[in-house]
Amino acid sequence: RILWIANPSGTEPGFGDLWRGGFPQTDVPDDPAEPYPGGMFIGPSPLMCEGNLYVATQGGSMYRIDSDTGEVVWSFATGNEVESTAVVGGGRLAFGSIDEHLYVLDADTGELRWAADVGEDTLASPSMLAGRVFSSDKEGDVFCYDVENGEERWVSNLGSTVTTSTSFGAGGQR
Repeated sequence: RILWIANPSGTEPGFGDLWRGGFPQTDVPDDPAEPYPGGMFIGPSPLMCEGNLYVATQGGSMYRIDSDTGEVVWSFATGNEVESTAVVGGGRLAFGSIDEHLYVLDADTGELRWAADVGEDTLASPSMLAGRVFSSDKEGDVFCYDVENGEERWVSNLGSTVTTSTSFGAGGQR
């Protein structure tokens, strides 16, 4: 399948429509699908995982959309814009917000499992490895939390702004 999300009207953030498309790669149309009902302005890159599209908005919400039907399965509101792309692992969805929180939701239901107040905006996308979620903030702190219970495992300050995501090599090697 080929999926896309765009703001074809070119209007200001918050006033555009979410357009969606989903087509077999052999049947790509010339024009986009009809606008998504309700319209929303997309913040970071969407995440496609197991037939679901996880979409964050600059309005401060995270949505799970069924990629086959286009139906919203659930939505979760934060306290401010979501600027980080989500990550899914072990049935959990993690993402940061500029409301100074790292959120971990149940990926199937959208239920909040836990939220960590990191004290600064989280702009970079989190990552997951071996039951841990890693995140950073704009003040240079890198955090490691237990993905299941939100227990902080460690924090380290790098001495300057962190706006890039953490990543791991093949087999979890750093």
